[in-house]
Amino acid sequence: MLWEADSALELPEFLRAGYDRFSGQYPKFHKMDALSKLGWLAAEVLLKDTDIHLLSPEQTGMVLSNRSSSLDTDLRYYATVKDFASPALFVYTLPNIVMGEISIRHGFKGENTFFVSDVFDTTLMSTYPAQLLAETPLQACICGWVEVMEQQYEAVLFLVENKQRNNAIPLTEAALSSLYQQKTVNNFNQTTVEKLMADLKAQIIEQLNLQEVAPDSIGNDQPLFTKEGLGLDSIDALELIVLLQQHYNIRIANPEEGPKIFHSVRTMAVYITENQTVKA
Repeated sequence: MLWEADSALELPEFLRAGYDRFSGQYPKFHKMDALSKLGWLAAEVLLKDTDIHLLSPEQTGMVLSNRSSSLDTDLRYYATVKDFASPALFVYTLPNIVMGEISIRHGFKGENTFFVSDVFDTTLMSTYPAQLLAETPLQACICGWVEVMEQQYEAVLFLVENKQRNNAIPLTEAALSSLYQQKTVNNFNQTTVEKLMADLKAQIIEQLNLQEVAPDSIGNDQPLFTKEGLGLDSIDALELIVLLQQHYNIRIANPEEGPKIFHSVRTMAVYITENQTVKA
């Protein structure tokens, strides 16, 4: 762990604290939108101890992705239109602007691409950068996921290079999946998770009309669908799917994931933390 901020900080305060911790000498940072600030800070941390500056500007590129595109800034810009449209926000109403800010900071001029997908696409992120390094002048590529939507934010960046290094991890789909999942587990805000589990217990009781069940009687790791646990059935599972949609704007794309997601209150909280964008 390089740094840990107060869990009570709102996103703007967290970004400012990160700027003070890792940079502090780049005034243009304060004009950026939240997505660009987050990606810019993540790149500062990623590149801090590398020799990427030794490459020519055309030899470093970027491949980034997220779920919400620039929607967070789009909504903020739209809110200004009825009075006086903000030019300062308008310039950030494209998700690839974050790559422009990183490129300006470090002088990169290589190819860059921004993808929008529901989840971090390990297949895309393991194949496309490899293709760029093999078929273009690029010798290094900053890749990853930078997501901001209201107070929900996440940044996962990694550096792919043609240069062989002793501690390097091979660029494979399995390796990226492992790194992303490790990041997710290691960076849970415990206070947030505990509160989320408390909220889920109350929501489950209300959604399933379990009036005789007290929230405190449901254990965080208690199985939800066994006789020894809460004893829920297949109809209840459908209600839990509805609960995720109504309260957390989450739709389960693969029904086979249901048993794993709904095993316990904690597994539900983990899934929500990994996948939530906007709370309804």
